[in-house]
Amino acid sequence: MRQVLSWWVRVLAILSLFTVGRMVHGATLSWTNLAGGVWNAATNWSPNAIPVTGDTALITNAGTYTVTIGTAVTVANLVAGSNDDTNSTGVRTLTLNAGSLTVPNGTVHTNAALTLAGGTLTPGNLTVNGAFNWTGGALSGAGAMTVAATGSLSISGASAKTLSQLQFFNSADGTWSGAGISASSGALFVNAGNLSLNGDFSFATAGGAQPQFVNNFNLTKASGSGQFLLSGVSFVNNYALLINTGTVAMTSCTASNFGGLYLDSSAFLDLNAGTTLAFGGFLVSPAADHVRIQGATVNLTTTNLTTPSLLLSSGTLNQNTNATVNTLNQAGGVWRLNVPTAINAYNLTNGELRGANVTISNFNWLAGSLNAENAGSNQVTIPLGGTANVFGAGAKQMSDYSGANV
Repeated sequence: MRQVLSWWVRVLAILSLFTVGRMVHGATLSWTNLAGGVWNAATNWSPNAIPVTGDTALITNAGTYTVTIGTAVTVANLVAGSNDDTNSTGVRTLTLNAGSLTVPNGTVHTNAALTLAGGTLTPGNLTVNGAFNWTGGALSGAGAMTVAATGSLSISGASAKTLSQLQFFNSADGTWSGAGISASSGALFVNAGNLSLNGDFSFATAGGAQPQFVNNFNLTKASGSGQFLLSGVSFVNNYALLINTGTVAMTSCTASNFGGLYLDSSAFLDLNAGTTLAFGGFLVSPAADHVRIQGATVNLTTTNLTTPSLLLSSGTLNQNTNATVNTLNQAGGVWRLNVPTAINAYNLTNGELRGANVTISNFNWLAGSLNAENAGSNQVTIPLGGTANVFGAGAKQMSDYSGANV
C-alpha cells in the first residue's frame, strides 16, 4: 500500500512540475487539424493541450482551413501562416466569433488571414501581413495592430464595430462598407494605404479621450449618396481625401488639412457645428458652393483654392491669407479678415463681415453687416470697373469701416 501511495505521489509531483513549468516558461503548441475546427479542443493541437496564458500558438501547417475562437483565449505569442516554403500552400484563417483573444505578440503571414466577426481582440503588438477582415466585434487595449502593405483590409457587414484605446495602422489597400466604427478612449486609426469608403457610415466618438483618424495616403468616398460622417473625433489629412460621390461631413471635430481635398462635381464637404478646421494644403472642387461651412470655425491658411465659390451659412471663416476663392457666398456667420484681403465676388445675404481692409470687385449686398471693429481704421474698396449692388429688404448695417470707396 505504501509503495502504491509513494508511486502516486511521485506521479503527481512530476505532473505538478510540468504544470508549473508550463505556467512559468510557456509551451509551444502547433495546430494539427487540417480540416479546421475550434480553438478550445485539445485534440486539435500538438501536444494535446489548449494554448493558455504564457504559451505560443502556431497555426502554420500547410493547408486551407479555419480555426475558430468562441471563448476567452489568452496566449503570449501567436503565429498564423508561415514563411517556410514547405508550409506555404493554402490559407490559414483565424476567426474570432465571440469571446476574446488577448495576444501580446502576434504575426499573421501573407498566407494567412485574421477575421474579427465578434467578441474582443486585444493585441499588444500584432502585425498582419495577410488579410484582415473586420465584420463585427471590438478592437481594444493599449497596444498596436498593423495591417502591412503586403496584406489587405476589409471592413464590412452591418454588425457594430468598436475601437477602444488601440492604435490601428493600415498600410494595405482596403475597402470599408456596411456599419461605421465607434471609437473611444483616445483610439487611433491611421490609414497609409488606398482605403475606399463604399457606402454611408461614420467614424464617431463613443466617449473618453478624443479618438483620432489620420490619413497619410488615399482615402476615397467611392460610393453612397449619403454621408461619411466624422463625429467628435480628431481628423488629420496629410495626403489625399477624395470625395467622388455623396458627402464627407465633420461634426464636433478637431481637424487639420495639410494635403489635398478633391471633390467630384456632385460631391460635398460639410463643415458642421462644433468643428474647428485648420485649412492648409489645397482644395479642388469644380462645383460652386460644394464646400459648405455650416457652423464650423475654419482657419484658412492656404492660397491653393481651386473652386468657383465657397458657401458660408453659419460659423466663422477666419481669413489668414490675402488670397481667397473667386467668390464667397455668405448667408450667415462671420467672415473675419485677419489680413487685408481682395476677392472678385462677394455675395452677402446675411451674416457679418469683420476685420481688415477688403477690396471687392463685385459686391452684392442684400442683408447683413460690415464691421471693421476698429473705428475709421479699415475700408471696403470697390475698385474702378467693379460693381456694388445694394438691394433687397433685408436689414443692412455698416460699423467702423471708414466707408466704401468706389
